[in-house]
Amino acid sequence: MALKTKEELKKWEASRKRTYILFCFFLGLIGTEYSIVVPSLLTYLRDVIKVEYEKTWFALITAAYWISSMVSNLTITKYADRTRNIRRCFYVGFSIVSLGNFLYTIPHSVVFPFVGRSLQGFADGMLSVSFGEVLRVYPEDQAVEKMSFLVSSFYATFLMGPMFSLVFSNVDIHVLGIHLTVTNLPTLIIGFLWWICIFLNWLFVRNLSKEYDLKAETRKYETSTGEKTVCSKISTDEEPGDNKDDQMTIRRLFSSKEFRIILSINFLCAYAGVGYYDAALPFICKNYFEMKVQTVTILFGANGVVFVLMLVFILRRISLQNNEIYIIIVGLAIFIMAIQSMALSALMSQVRSIGISFLVLYTITNGISWSVEQVLLGVVVAKMIPSRHQSYTEGIRRSLSSLAYIMGGLVTPLLNEYLVEQLNFFSGILFLNVLYLFTSDLKFEPQWD
Repeated sequence: MALKTKEELKKWEASRKRTYILFCFFLGLIGTEYSIVVPSLLTYLRDVIKVEYEKTWFALITAAYWISSMVSNLTITKYADRTRNIRRCFYVGFSIVSLGNFLYTIPHSVVFPFVGRSLQGFADGMLSVSFGEVLRVYPEDQAVEKMSFLVSSFYATFLMGPMFSLVFSNVDIHVLGIHLTVTNLPTLIIGFLWWICIFLNWLFVRNLSKEYDLKAETRKYETSTGEKTVCSKISTDEEPGDNKDDQMTIRRLFSSKEFRIILSINFLCAYAGVGYYDAALPFICKNYFEMKVQTVTILFGANGVVFVLMLVFILRRISLQNNEIYIIIVGLAIFIMAIQSMALSALMSQVRSIGISFLVLYTITNGISWSVEQVLLGVVVAKMIPSRHQSYTEGIRRSLSSLAYIMGGLVTPLLNEYLVEQLNFFSGILFLNVLYLFTSDLKFEPQWD
């Protein structure tokens, strides 16, 4: 449907605002669910289900989540791009995730949390669908700001996990033969909340880019006038294109050295995000400094707070206007600083105060550098591709992140004996990427309209 009058445009903009707010709420619930399950999964397996080899099952269930994340990112995003029916994507996605929560709650067999967690992984595809739609319906100069708020709504709700644990800490009941404790009752509640999201999706969310694709119309206007400006015209939608045309565009995208370097950096950042933050940081705190769990939790929480503050107060003010390389270089430089801070904390652990100071520095710099993978690279890729591939390309990027999460979570603990060597080697790889960016002639410009 084309917008032909100013009244229709105003109505569409009002719908855009409501839909964006709902996107933030949906992503916040995904973040809440994640922050509830991850810290309690091992306890759930050991104390409630009482499964043998609980650490093996923990690794399998965690990997299953990220594998299903990859599947959803490569399927439902393709459907979203071709049909622009975002509401239907959410209906299907939320129903699957809700079923996953209900299955996860059943402690009769380890199969239930395994299958349930696999279904919960489909929520990650909803992030890519949301990101793609937002990037289609907001002007390019607002992309970083809108993406920053979306991502911050996901991570800010990580504080809800400890709150649920506190509220339900003394729960130990049986309902309809199901043993409910703090490890699985919150996921049951989240399962019902997803049905509220389905109702809100029906009530408020609109298929915005199906009505008016602002990004496509802006590109058409710039092409016809030869100017780089935000389009003020109201015209018809960009046609999704046939399947053959879609395949040709995706092939051209992968043949681009700009896209390949972005995927390379994205993989490295995601790998370090899980491998060093989730696995190496607790190992250092426990084995080098003998910290209590509460202290480690404070470091994790502080990292998240720094990241959210970075998104809300700094990153959203950045405008990517032919300065993408320099912003990515700065982000990678801070990332290298973070990894070296972790290495120095281990090397200087005998001088406790200095070692802990480097851990604090790691927490701050790592929180800042997260914005590279979570926001900046996604926005840079979005500038390069046509609107009809927006969600799917973001799905490809997030699928690669999921693969990196699996590898980082498995490889880093196996090589903990050589942790400092790992960190130095990884810093060297990042430094080579920085050198390449400095000396390259990469141009992150639209090439496939």
